[in-house]
Amino acid sequence: MTWNQIPRGGGSNLTGVQFLTTDTGYVCGYNGYVAKSINGGLTWQVLNCGTTINFNALWFFNSHAGYCVGDLGLIMKTTDSGATWTQGHPAPV
Repeated sequence: MTWNQIPRGGGSNLTGVQFLTTDTGYVCGYNGYVAKSINGGLTWQVLNCGTTINFNALWFFNSHAGYCVGDLGLIMKTTDSGATWTQGHPAPV
């Protein structure tokens, strides 16, 4: 196995990364930063989530549906590969 350094997708501090395939991956970070790569991380498209709250992690269930979670209990959801995002709600405690 060999490792190659690739551009990190921008953002000042990245906090989460997930690749669904060898080509398609997502990163999240501070100030509401989310980006998507469709070429193995060689280039990144910044996605507009509509927030500047720091994201702490992300998880995609498939190529369309995913969540980003952040500070202050923020949950953002996409069902169209990150093209649009809606705010979710945490489960009651």
